[in-house]
Amino acid sequence: MKRKSSNSDIRSGRRAFLRGLGKAVASVSALMIGGAGLIGKKGTSHAAVVKHEIPPIPNYDWSQHDWGYGIDATRCIGCLRCVEACKAENGVVPTAHHFRTWVERYVWLEGEERPLVDSHSDPGNIAASGSQKEYRFDNRYQGKKIDKAFFVPKICNHCRHPSCVQVCPTGATFKTEDGAVLIDHDYCIGCQYCVQACPYGARFFDYERQVTEKCTWCYHRITKGLKPACVEVCPVGARIFGDMNNEAVYPFMTGLVAGAFSVSSMYHVFGMENFKPVARFALLTALCFMLFVPMTLLLHLGQPQRAFNAMITPHLTSAFAAFGYFAAFYAILLILEVWFAFRVDNVIRARNSTGFARTFYRAITLWSDDTSEKAQSYDHKWMLTLAIVGIPAAHGLHGYVGFVFGSLKSREWWGSD
Repeated sequence: MKRKSSNSDIRSGRRAFLRGLGKAVASVSALMIGGAGLIGKKGTSHAAVVKHEIPPIPNYDWSQHDWGYGIDATRCIGCLRCVEACKAENGVVPTAHHFRTWVERYVWLEGEERPLVDSHSDPGNIAASGSQKEYRFDNRYQGKKIDKAFFVPKICNHCRHPSCVQVCPTGATFKTEDGAVLIDHDYCIGCQYCVQACPYGARFFDYERQVTEKCTWCYHRITKGLKPACVEVCPVGARIFGDMNNEAVYPFMTGLVAGAFSVSSMYHVFGMENFKPVARFALLTALCFMLFVPMTLLLHLGQPQRAFNAMITPHLTSAFAAFGYFAAFYAILLILEVWFAFRVDNVIRARNSTGFARTFYRAITLWSDDTSEKAQSYDHKWMLTLAIVGIPAAHGLHGYVGFVFGSLKSREWWGSD
């Protein structure tokens, strides 16, 4: 894409602006003096207010959409295709220091408490790529002992209540009804106040055009039914984009359930001590998300008040009806494992409590009072058994939901553009 202006054009434009400024000040002063007499006579004045409006987009009604963007950092491989695609699609300044989206690398070396962080704009990575138009991460950590490392894609968060919109003096930065935060460069005066106000560092100043730039979710694409360029090219699905008014949430919820349960099982089944501090918390997280899965499913149904008919009067040949029983089985399994994981803690709380709190904790433990090593060993055996069954059950549930969701959506997607 060719850039529309050069530095010489900007300088000449500034001179023309300054020449006209004096004339404008004189004209406005004359109007204000003349208008003062009219205001004095009528007691009222009429101020012209310029309202910012986006031009209508054919076959698109932004009030019918609520766009959402998600990033799964555990999937990102740091290939930087997203960065290159964004630059090519949106004509971003062709240097290694201006991006609408970027990727950071976090590396913990053995024995270090803080991570080492770099991005593709780091001089070492620029040298490794050999160009400011192509982006790669170098091999600076080759041969070193690494405790853990991962990549984190970064992008404008398109906040619900964006500070950049609040501080913009002209309304050039605005939030659309469908959730995107955009910049109208015809209104932007280049003050860079929004760059300073953004808490995520997601904005930069284009010194060639003298305006602010940021991610727009490729608004010219999503209003035509396409995905943002970075989402389109990601080879591992680390970037997710969709309409939250249309997309079913329950496949993502069961994915969170499976992931949290797997983290817990790393300690309870495989004995990995690194996961011990978060093992029980992860188990509780899995249960909490599992309890919300039915709610997200109900939101997807056209007649949610009839949902339990699928279990009370089921048609057993239906995959959707079987999902209800599968989900109920896994929920019971989760509740049992959480009960064994926290039984001893709740027994101790019951002993140290009085009144209603004591009765409450006693009821939770089913009036159990044994905290001996033998009883705790019994708890651990049951937790191990439930976890071994729960690992394939959790991932099977997520896969099953994906199958059901795909069955529901395949005809709609296949028949769409």
